[in-house]
Amino acid sequence: MDAQGGTVTVRCVGGSAEVLAVTPAPGFEAKAYDPGPVKQVQVELTSAEHHSEIRVHCANGRPKPKVKERAP
Repeated sequence: MDAQGGTVTVRCVGGSAEVLAVTPAPGFEAKAYDPGPVKQVQVELTSAEHHSEIRVHCANGRPKPKVKERAP
């Protein structure tokens, strides 16, 4: 899943989501997150000027992302 703050790689394990990798964009850092497997993973990538929030759940064995972009 791509966002302005970077990329989050997620896989589905049954009905749960699991984070495989988080790659922040230059100038961004990842806040602490639960890598799962959980019903929904949430990763926040932040910089001084921007905030990306990536949430992913699994439906029918496929990741379903929701991305929110905002100024801090």
